[in-house]
Amino acid sequence: MTKGMLIIGAGECGGRAALALRDLGYDGPVTLVGDEPHLPYERPPLSKDAMAGDAPVVKAIASDAI
Repeated sequence: MTKGMLIIGAGECGGRAALALRDLGYDGPVTLVGDEPHLPYERPPLSKDAMAGDAPVVKAIASDAI
């Protein structure tokens, strides 16, 4: 039986935790468990700047990085 990591919460923090495991050299299976139908992504703060197009572009977490 292969042991792996289980991360409860598949939002921004869960995605970052999975990326941190990879950065630290962990190469086993990683499972994210959450109730959202989408892969983890960075939710940029919404403001008038964002709606006006003046806010910087925020890079999302790529699903193939996990």
